[in-house]
Amino acid sequence: MKKAYSYYMTQRPPMPGAMPTEGLEFIDENTNLRFINEIGRDAYARLTYNRELTDKEIKDYELIPLFYDVQLTRTEILRIMELLKAKAIEDYTLAGPLGKTHRKLRETLES
Repeated sequence: MKKAYSYYMTQRPPMPGAMPTEGLEFIDENTNLRFINEIGRDAYARLTYNRELTDKEIKDYELIPLFYDVQLTRTEILRIMELLKAKAIEDYTLAGPLGKTHRKLRETLES
């Protein structure tokens, strides 16, 4: 059985130069952005390749890999996104201009 690798385009629709072409076998294209349950966000198209794309290709073309072994519900995905957002805000607060004050307050509360 031939292995296939799928990726979603979330930043732009498929067009020349917008995605890697080596190994591209199929483009499942939408005319507009639409919500994709598999990745928990909107996307323009699903690209299928006969090879796994490199990390550089995924980053350069801003693609979202589709992992079939991960089965999450939309609710679980949204919860994970909330937790990541909260963590990012906390990290910024600790590193930002008020970080020293925030760290001192946290240390006081924890002792």
